[in-house]
Amino acid sequence: RVRAGVLSALGGTGKRPDLAIPVLTNILERDPNGMVRRDAADALGSFANDSDVVVPELTKTLKDPDWQAREGALSGLGKFQNKPDMVVSLITPFLYDDNNVIQRSAAYALRDLGSPSSYRALLQASNAPSSWPGIGDIIYEVRQKMNHDKSQ
Repeated sequence: RVRAGVLSALGGTGKRPDLAIPVLTNILERDPNGMVRRDAADALGSFANDSDVVVPELTKTLKDPDWQAREGALSGLGKFQNKPDMVVSLITPFLYDDNNVIQRSAAYALRDLGSPSSYRALLQASNAPSSWPGIGDIIYEVRQKMNHDKSQ
C-alpha cells in the first residue's frame, strides 16, 4: 500500500518527468506485485506528453500476464488527450477482452481521451455481444456527451 501511495503521488504531481519516469519504468519491469505495476503504469500516463518512453512502456505493459497491470496500462493510455490517435488502436482491442474489468478500463480510457476517433471506437464496440452490460453504461455516457456537444 505504501508503494502504491508513492506511485500515485508521483503520477499525481505530473512533475519532474526526468526523475519520475525512470522510477516508474523500473517498477513496471521489476516489481512482482501486479497491483503495484498497475499503479506505476497509471502514473506513467501522467507523463504522456513529456517523453517518448511512455508509449512503448505502456504498450509493453498491455502484454503483462497480470490483468491488473494491463488495467493500469489502459488507464495510463487514457491520459493521452493531446495525442489520442496515437493510442486508440492500442486500447480498442481490449474492449473485447474476456475480463470485464479490462473491458471497462479500455472503455474508460477511450472515453477519457475524448476524441472523435476514441468515441467512434467505443461506439463500434456497442455492437459486440460482450459489450452489454459490461460497458453499456460507458457507451451510453459517450452517446449523451456527443448528443449534447452537437446541440451546442
